[in-house]
Amino acid sequence: PWLAADSGNAFSSSAANSQPPQYAQQPQYSQPSSQTQPSQQLQAKHSPRVSGRFVLTSLAIVLASAALTLASMPTSYGSWAVTAGVVSAVLGLSVTIAGAMGKRATWLTAFTWLAAFPTVCAIFFALTLPHAVVTSEDTRSFVMDHHFIPRTESQQENIAQPSLIQSYTYNITADYPRGNSKITTGLAAGINFSVPDDQPVIFKINTTGFGHIGFTETLREWEIQYRGETFKTQLPTIYQPGASEYKELLRSYDGYNLDPKEQLIATSPAAIADPSKARVIEIEFGFGEIRIGADAPNSLDPLKYAEEKLKAPQISEGVEDGIEDATEEDGIEDGAEFSGDSENFN
Repeated sequence: PWLAADSGNAFSSSAANSQPPQYAQQPQYSQPSSQTQPSQQLQAKHSPRVSGRFVLTSLAIVLASAALTLASMPTSYGSWAVTAGVVSAVLGLSVTIAGAMGKRATWLTAFTWLAAFPTVCAIFFALTLPHAVVTSEDTRSFVMDHHFIPRTESQQENIAQPSLIQSYTYNITADYPRGNSKITTGLAAGINFSVPDDQPVIFKINTTGFGHIGFTETLREWEIQYRGETFKTQLPTIYQPGASEYKELLRSYDGYNLDPKEQLIATSPAAIADPSKARVIEIEFGFGEIRIGADAPNSLDPLKYAEEKLKAPQISEGVEDGIEDATEEDGIEDGAEFSGDSENFN
C-alpha cells in the first residue's frame, strides 16, 4: 500500500509539473463610462398632471361664469371689466385646487396668464376713466368729426352721450345751443374748440386721469382758474418789418397740465364782460388733450380785427432782434407751454 501511495503522489506531482506556469494578471484599466449606471442616477420626480376631465370642467365653469356675469349686468364697458375679473378669478381658483391636490395644472396655468393681462388693463381703465363712460349703456366707442355745430336737439343729445374715444372740432358760434352742455369721453384724442371772440363761453374741465389743456391763438385775455390761482392768457402782437406793408399776427400758446381729479375753469372775454349770457360747457375726460382757440367774429380777418378793433401792439424790425433774444433767454419759444404752478415758461 505504501508503494501505491508513493506512486499516486509521484503521478500527482508529475501532472502538476506538466501544467504551464501561472503568472499574476496585470491590473486592467477601463475607460470611465459616459453613461451613469441606472442605480446611480437621480431620478427627477414630476408631479402628476391633472386629468383632461378636470381641465375641461374648469373651462366649462369659466365660460358659464362669464355668461352669467354678462347676463346679469347692463351692457357697458364696466360689465366687460367685471367679466374679465371673474374669468381670471375662476381660473386662479382652478389652479389653486390643482396645486392642493399635488398636481400640475398644465393648460389651466397658461390660460390664467393669458387672462391676467387684459384683466389688469380693464380694471385700470375702469378705475381711471369717467364713471359715465364705464357704466353707461349708451357709451359710443369712437366719435370723430370736424367743424361740428349741433343745431338740432338730437345732435345736442348726441353730444351728451359718453364716448370712449373722441376727436372733434366744435365751432361755438351763435348757432351753438344755448344753456349748459356736457361732454364726457375716456380719451380726448384731439378735441378742439373754435370760439369767436364775441361769444360768451365758460368751460369747466375735469379730468379723472392725466390731461393737457391748451389755449392757442387767443385774441383777448381769457381768465383761467387753475389750482387755486387766476391767470390770463397772453395778448397777440403784430409784427411789421420796418416800412414794409407786410404784417403778421403773432399769437401765443398757454398750456396747463391736469392731474387726476383736478379742474380748470376758462372764461372767454365776452363771458367776463357779461357772465349772465355765457354758455357753460362742462367737459370730463380721462386722458388726452383739449385745445381752445379764438377767432375773429363774423368771419373777419384776424389781423385786421386785432389791429383795428383790439389795438394790438406792433413790433417793428428795429426791436425784433431784441425781442427774440429776450424770449430765448426767458425760455419762450414756438410751442412753449405755460405751467400754472410756475412763474416761468417751460
